[in-house]
Amino acid sequence: MAPKKKRNVVLFATHYDNTYINHQIDKLKSEVKNADIYVMYQADACKGQFANDIQTYPFTIDSLNALNYNPIAETIVPGSSHFSVLQFFREHPEYDFYWNIEYDVCFNGDWNLLLSAYEDIGDDFIASHIQTYEENPGWDHWDMMELNHLVIDKHDFIKSFNPIYRISNRALLFLDGFLLQQHSGHNELLIPTVLHKEGYSMSDLGGSGSFSTPERNFYTSCAPKDNWYTGSSMRYRPLYGMEDMTKPNKLYHPIKG
Repeated sequence: MAPKKKRNVVLFATHYDNTYINHQIDKLKSEVKNADIYVMYQADACKGQFANDIQTYPFTIDSLNALNYNPIAETIVPGSSHFSVLQFFREHPEYDFYWNIEYDVCFNGDWNLLLSAYEDIGDDFIASHIQTYEENPGWDHWDMMELNHLVIDKHDFIKSFNPIYRISNRALLFLDGFLLQQHSGHNELLIPTVLHKEGYSMSDLGGSGSFSTPERNFYTSCAPKDNWYTGSSMRYRPLYGMEDMTKPNKLYHPIKG
């Protein structure tokens, strides 16, 4: 009999190792109950000096290049931060769901509250600010996808905001094969668009859009066409300070560490 899959893994993604980062790691370790935790770090950008009792997963530019995907640009930013998650998945396919949490995301509450809210939710992709093209046609990155002998009408495009997201094993398996066909794109466009086209299920961590669920609302909303999400606790810019996290049980990004 095949071993039963572990349910969740949390990948804390960073290219820094400092006091703030270790504080964030300690909070995750003390609060997350039913998931393995790895610090997934870029080894050619930081030394990886983390607490001795945390599992680490280093990656490098060379190891990402060895995946044989076609990046949308020659650097991880913009748009290719999902490559490290897929590399981890290839080496650790035993999990049902993979949480990716970037170093500048904070939760003003107990992380276990957030993760446990999705324990019985089988959605393949959960992120923030998920919108269709019609809901926000002025978004900056609608043109950042290059499909190889495949046409998807722009009106079927969907975008998300991915500083924190959860993705299923089966969705990662599909994306690995899809990217090996040399399709490329910004992860915040490519992942939700192709998963939705192929019938994978998605939901939003909060907000008030068409993919939102009122019973699970872990960040504050903003105007639908606010492309930097400035009115939301999950935004692109400007930075938040720790003192700005005034609403309990909400996600905040980006936090100035």
